[in-house]
Amino acid sequence: MGGELIEGEPIFDAPVLDPVVASTLGATGSDDVDHPLLMGVALDLDELSGLAEAFALHRNGHRFDVASQWSVLVSADTEESPTAYLHVHLLDVDLRFVIRFRVDDYKRSLTTAAQTGLVELWEPGFAQAILTQPAEEAYTTYGAIGITPGDADPLRRVLQQRFDHPLQREREQPVVVEPGRAQEALDRFIHGAGQPHAVGLVTGPGFAAVVIVDPSAAEVIANAGPESERWGHWASMQAGPIGLARADVLTGERTRLGSWLLPNPDPEIVRATSTAPHVIVVLTEPLPDDYDARRKAISDGTAFPVKEGADAMRALRASGDTAS
Repeated sequence: MGGELIEGEPIFDAPVLDPVVASTLGATGSDDVDHPLLMGVALDLDELSGLAEAFALHRNGHRFDVASQWSVLVSADTEESPTAYLHVHLLDVDLRFVIRFRVDDYKRSLTTAAQTGLVELWEPGFAQAILTQPAEEAYTTYGAIGITPGDADPLRRVLQQRFDHPLQREREQPVVVEPGRAQEALDRFIHGAGQPHAVGLVTGPGFAAVVIVDPSAAEVIANAGPESERWGHWASMQAGPIGLARADVLTGERTRLGSWLLPNPDPEIVRATSTAPHVIVVLTEPLPDDYDARRKAISDGTAFPVKEGADAMRALRASGDTAS
């Protein structure tokens, strides 16, 4: 079992698995800067015999002795993404496997692994829980198999060769409102934004969607254009005791189609949108109660991807006013 062989890929003496999802976990330090801590990799437990049993052992308190290391394959075709491989051997149960990452698809998470040297293996349920629960609750329920791969230089080198600034990402800084201009700033923030009929969060392993229901959004949907040109963006503002989030959906470079205000948004929404990539789905009709019908409605809805955790929502979360 495991991933399909890619043409030109080395032959390994262990099954090759593709991640269900790879994420970056971070924490806000005393300097109020968000620092990446580790890369989390969720694996399909059905892809490898013995993997589910290994996670069950870990949940019951067993701590594995693990050998791990990185290797990299670079194609002669510069347009083709390099591939990074994480070799893992759970020595206690003699379980060997290789996790395969297309570098262009997992740039941010691999950069965190190169920076910190820390990787965790997750069950898919953990990947879902970390989006919607406080981290300590997710760890208590699932745990995570922590590994510290040896020499990360191959990974660092391929990131440095592939990207201009692979190990640092400039974050948006909160705007400081000058005294006496709070009302002006608030008016500018809410200008053109509406109130949704309903807002909800739908998650699955490696997937999160903020669903905005607005019966007046037919024009937004009609003008959304091809999926490849759509994108979502979050803004936030602290107005006294009220934390304001604004969901923007756009097409092309800067054409804003619609905006919605979320006063004191649900902590699960703040946590999910600040942690990982997700989509904003716009619907004109409320979601049905039936589970399968709900999934179909979301799948058929107009989705605007947000390619990474939103700094604005991270700032709102750090304020403590919407944290659980």
